[in-house]
Amino acid sequence: MQILKTALLVLLCHFGLAQNIDYARNQIDTLCSPAMHGRGYVQDGMKIAADYIAVEFERLGLEKAAGNYLQEYTVPVNTFPGKMEVKLGKKELNPGEDFIVKPGSPRIEGSFKINYIDRDLFLDKEAFYKQISASKNKFIGVLPSKKEYGKEEKQEIEEGLDVLTYAADNPALGTLIFDDSKLTWHLSQKQFARPTLILKSGEDKPAKKVQLNIETKLMENYPVQNVIGYLQGTSDSVILISAHYDHLGRMGAETYFPGANDNASGTALMLDLARHYAQLDTLPPYSFLFIAFGAEELGLLGSEYYTKNPRMPLGKIKFQINLDICGTGDKGIQVVNGSVHQKRFDLLQEINKREAHMQQVKIRGESCNSDHCWFHKNGVPAFFIYTLGGAGHYHDVHDIPENLTLGGYEGFFRLLVGFVEEL
Repeated sequence: MQILKTALLVLLCHFGLAQNIDYARNQIDTLCSPAMHGRGYVQDGMKIAADYIAVEFERLGLEKAAGNYLQEYTVPVNTFPGKMEVKLGKKELNPGEDFIVKPGSPRIEGSFKINYIDRDLFLDKEAFYKQISASKNKFIGVLPSKKEYGKEEKQEIEEGLDVLTYAADNPALGTLIFDDSKLTWHLSQKQFARPTLILKSGEDKPAKKVQLNIETKLMENYPVQNVIGYLQGTSDSVILISAHYDHLGRMGAETYFPGANDNASGTALMLDLARHYAQLDTLPPYSFLFIAFGAEELGLLGSEYYTKNPRMPLGKIKFQINLDICGTGDKGIQVVNGSVHQKRFDLLQEINKREAHMQQVKIRGESCNSDHCWFHKNGVPAFFIYTLGGAGHYHDVHDIPENLTLGGYEGFFRLLVGFVEEL
């Protein structure tokens, strides 16, 4: 009987009923469009995306769980809705390309002198604090070091940078950190005492002044939504397929972070799986719950809220498959919690070996790094699966649909369907 089921599954995949890569690409393009504003907190980008997913759930034929597709709650978040202007000396800098603002930064406007210090100074505490004291009413500019540091020295430098950013008794007006690393942005639930900017290092002589006009707004109770769809099967035992749909949104009125890989790709895969199961005449011996979580980028807040306010008892969930960063797959997939649920991981790997869906299925241990975390903590068996390969754009303005290969998409889809079939 199991061989017959597997053969039927392969036929369905072959003739296109299972996965639809064009459907997935269209979903990614839509979720990353300027109209979604990066699916964040400026210009209601997240709400626009949530409403879109709810409409898609309805179009696919999913039922409303507890009478509504949307589960609403509020979160605190620091936002950047307006001006995002930085001029270093005579050079105007482009947000997202030349600089980012640390997400807890407050509003600031004006022209300020810069007191430069080298990272080496962080290893001499007396000299370090002396320079901080000399930076009153100025910005501190932290220059990149040309030295190679060990692990302990790097830790000391990071602690020094934290002092500049967060310490209440720092008399400087703010900090400019010059760095050659990729500009990677995040979000904050709080607003701190002074602004910090990360700037790409240049070859020019350091400017004496910086001109800033950065508008911020701390939202104490910003309304957010989880989007929930249900598909009744032949039993009340539930397979939960989840993905967070939110991203970073806008850093100023003109710059947004599309979030193609993180996580329009996982949302698109979840929707494609919902489309697939909604079309089947006969479902496996369980039901399906599809959840697109909000506020993941703010600290897994959407999934935390759901586990505290579930639409159905968590004990009914047979297994959770959480999809996050699913836009490549050229080099296979990584399974978080694989070693926690070894037998299920072995099943996933055995199916992959048998059907040759992916280049590799790599195992990873427990990690609270996506929306599976709160379910795992509440006793729900869960995998978080992400794809490997591709350009590696993450939390930057270059995470766009054009940079996604979707090279392993079809195999990944078929592997998940086969895994669910044999759970």
